[in-house]
Amino acid sequence: VTSDVIAHGANCRGVMGAGIAKQFKKRYPFMYGQYVSDCATGKYIPGDVMPFAERDSVTNNDVVGVNLFTQDNPGADATALAVQVSLILVSQKLKRSFAHIPVTLAMPLIGCGIGGLTFPEFFSKVYAVAQLFPEIEYKIVYNDSNEDLIPESVLHATWA
Repeated sequence: VTSDVIAHGANCRGVMGAGIAKQFKKRYPFMYGQYVSDCATGKYIPGDVMPFAERDSVTNNDVVGVNLFTQDNPGADATALAVQVSLILVSQKLKRSFAHIPVTLAMPLIGCGIGGLTFPEFFSKVYAVAQLFPEIEYKIVYNDSNEDLIPESVLHATWA
């Protein structure tokens, strides 16, 4: 038995207007409503996390996900530190919640592209956190439109 959790980067202002966040807004309307409400009260700061469980409105599958607050404002405001802190926080929660079940944390290139981070900035933080939590599998998911963000040496590497 394995459990998969999906993560993405979010801002602390309650805006999911572009990129993967916009897809999360569309697919998980209850999460989005709670996110907007919480952000309106100033509940989150960069480095926080917001776990959720909801039925995907497109696939109709039950999903466990997490908003990683990697930036304060929308746009090119992500920080590598906020990526790392939020990944540590969610990894601690996953380690406690799935103590005896293999778990995979799948994520896009969080903070890259719209968020303004480079792939090396993002990847170095994922790698550092993965070393702290070897019981969790960290999966980076990307599509062809993201390939220009990933160095050629990483894009075509064989991972053991």
